Amino acid sequence: MLDVLIVDDHPDQVASMLRTIDWASCGIAGTHGAYSGKEALEIVRRQTIHLLITDIRMPGMTGIELIEEARRLSPKIRCVLISGYSDFEYAKQAVNLNTSRYLMKPVDYDEMRDTVAALAREVLEEADTAAAYRKNMHTLRAHLPAFRSSLLAQLLAGRPLPRQLLAGKLADLDIPFRTGDPCFMFAILLSPEEGRSAYDEFLFEYGIVNIAEEMMGSRFALWHGKDDE
Repeated sequence: MLDVLIVDDHPDQVASMLRTIDWASCGIAGTHGAYSGKEALEIVRRQTIHLLITDIRMPGMTGIELIEEARRLSPKIRCVLISGYSDFEYAKQAVNLNTSRYLMKPVDYDEMRDTVAALAREVLEEADTAAAYRKNMHTLRAHLPAFRSSLLAQLLAGRPLPRQLLAGKLADLDIPFRTGDPCFMFAILLSPEEGRSAYDEFLFEYGIVNIAEEMMGSRFALWHGKDDE
């Protein structure tokens, strides 16, 4: 769930918005109020704020200045600017700050609820996308040795890839080889041994790779794997 911060130098306006809107239905769990830009920044420093709703014209620090500072502290914060028709010159400055939404005074609470709900969905969708990316990267890292080994086995079996496609696969799998690089190859054949388990073979392979890296890792890039034999 998300947190929203409402900032206005009129406490009754803040209280009214906090009290009137059904924040839970918008996906908001935590609500916070501040009556100046300085007070709002203190909250942003100590609390994760996902949505910032601020009046544009406030003494001491304008809503524009507040958004600027809040973005430095929390670059992903969504900002909603409340302005009157007389604040048009102020509002033009907000374009450069990539303000998420604008609301005109007097504020329509239904419009605010819909605005907050839409921004909350954006935040959650972005979080889901980031989580999926982290999961995919974790899966890729966990399976990198198998992918690298599979590509090497494919090449050794005489199934070459077009040069551009191979170059892309080498880069994607973080293999320190480039097409056209000179290379040496050596092979180790495990003699058949009755009763040897797959785990024993894994340990043997692991040991060979470690020894090779210790002996040659300072002078050569190594790419290892198992072929069908």
